[in-house]
Amino acid sequence: MIWRIRSVAFNILFYGWAFLLLTVCIPLWLAPRSWQRTVSPVWLWGGNLIEKYVLGLTYRVIGAENLPPKPYIVAMKHQSAWETMKLYALFGNPAIVLKKELMDLPLWGKYAQAMDMVFVDRSKGTESIRLMVESAKKPVLDDKRPLVVFPQGTRVPVGVKKNYKFGIMKLYEALHIPVVPVAINAGVFWPRNSFWKRPGVVTVQIFPPIPPHQPNDQVFAEIQKTVEENSDRLSREAINELGLEKEFPLLESAN
Repeated sequence: MIWRIRSVAFNILFYGWAFLLLTVCIPLWLAPRSWQRTVSPVWLWGGNLIEKYVLGLTYRVIGAENLPPKPYIVAMKHQSAWETMKLYALFGNPAIVLKKELMDLPLWGKYAQAMDMVFVDRSKGTESIRLMVESAKKPVLDDKRPLVVFPQGTRVPVGVKKNYKFGIMKLYEALHIPVVPVAINAGVFWPRNSFWKRPGVVTVQIFPPIPPHQPNDQVFAEIQKTVEENSDRLSREAINELGLEKEFPLLESAN
């Protein structure tokens, strides 16, 4: 099938581009952090061009008008690597809550540190939440950047259910800013840990913000309901349009 050929070409060019750029930019490790910060936008720019013109994968956004003035928290569904590449285009220089292990990745970890992300050290147990909240205050409150959180803490395949972590509520409570639920169906086109990726149009839907100072339990339930139900709906629409019902039996069985 032609889409498999495009997928192979995409993987070769995409990962080749990343390796080439990150290797060529190694001398920037000795440069000021402001110089190091230029690497990620350039990498994303090239990767997105390869995705669009080689793989044939684009996206549309519904509800962009719902984004409030910065700063705010984004509570986003995490189905694949796709959405991590679109966060800058969607929200404009966000801080992203990431696991600390990503800092140790060869080449890429150095640039992630330069972008002032919010890293979570899970080895510290309950103390990790307090440290996460403290490290979020500067980029979010002082620098007025959006904060992107994947509330389930990891990529979750389409149709699979996984509990939400309460850490997002600690951020909501401490930062006193709105939280914006965001649903996606990227996992239909770019499945978790899959070599094969499909052309098509990913849908990102942004919902009205939940204002600060609301009851935590109520907000936590609303985030889960909005993100999960709408991500499932968007995924079903894409699956039915592409005729992929047999490839996503867990989602279809829940219908």
